[in-house]
Amino acid sequence: RDRSPSRGLGDVYKRQVVLIIVVSMIALCGDMQAVHRIYRKSVFYPAVHRVAVTLKKSGLAFVKSQGIILVVIWVICSVSLALIRNPYSILIGCGIAVFDTFPVLGSGMILVPWAVYAAFGQNYYAAVILFIAFLLCVIARDLLEAHLMGNHMGLLPFFMTAALYVGVCLFGVWGILMGPFGVILIRSVYEQFLEKNNEPPE
Repeated sequence: RDRSPSRGLGDVYKRQVVLIIVVSMIALCGDMQAVHRIYRKSVFYPAVHRVAVTLKKSGLAFVKSQGIILVVIWVICSVSLALIRNPYSILIGCGIAVFDTFPVLGSGMILVPWAVYAAFGQNYYAAVILFIAFLLCVIARDLLEAHLMGNHMGLLPFFMTAALYVGVCLFGVWGILMGPFGVILIRSVYEQFLEKNNEPPE
């Protein structure tokens, strides 16, 4: 193991930062009511409050939409795997549905190679079922994203998909949340900016 002084100092620095953050959070919790009163009296409170409310509503709508899509794809994959008599159809179907949430990967990364492997093994029935399952997953995600996110969030699926892709590239797994959050934040701030500029002069 590397026991160099620089690494030791780095570990000490990280512990100090964590300790400072924890102590600061504890102190902030103790003064939360005073901070809240000051915040409500601030001239920025109306704008910040509206942005926060928009973020909350959009965030809940995004989680709900992705949850519905995940369940639908889980059912599609589980039924398809049950048709080819896979004993772990429900478990593997759940894994494929979770895998499908990654914009760079998707269910095709599992179902398509599996279908090709089955075809090379002359199991054409399984290959056809798996390929049909892949097509159903793609169609279901496209239709549900267009409907759910369009209705609940007012965002085009293209922007949400782009946000997921950029988020995963920048932040890894956490980008699944950070990407859409960034798009929602930008949209909320932009809407607040337009609303502020459209207000009639006093």
